[in-house]
Amino acid sequence: MSTIGQRIKDLRTTRGLSLQELADLVGKSKGNISGYENDKYEPSAQTVISIAKYFKVSTDWILNGLEFQNQNDTPEAEAESVSFSKLESDMIQMFRLFDERDKEDVFEFIKSKYDRAFKKGGSTSLYSTYTEEKENDTKSDTNGKDSGIA
Repeated sequence: MSTIGQRIKDLRTTRGLSLQELADLVGKSKGNISGYENDKYEPSAQTVISIAKYFKVSTDWILNGLEFQNQNDTPEAEAESVSFSKLESDMIQMFRLFDERDKEDVFEFIKSKYDRAFKKGGSTSLYSTYTEEKENDTKSDTNGKDSGIA
């Protein structure tokens, strides 16, 4: 699992910001941001809030790599809640960093893939095809041994 510093660095570099640019945006010094990213020390709560607001991610994701889950959810709602794989979570985090035009481009690309697979007679889910390929890669990487990955 990544650290707070690694998640901050990933957000900053994905957006193409320098240390100084992020420091200016959240009211900290370049050295402070570098210290967070190198896990020398952790940002204050206010700094985490500022970073989360700027990058449009949850503070929970910055702090622990997980999205917020409401503790007041009913058991029924909990059973219906969706868990995201690491790939899905990473894709969502990257998507949130795009401007509206890029979001539209990504949506159109995914929609065209969906239409090709489901509306033109395709019967195979793109996601299930992807996971089958990943499972085959994992099996070949472990030479037939159980990798322990579920």
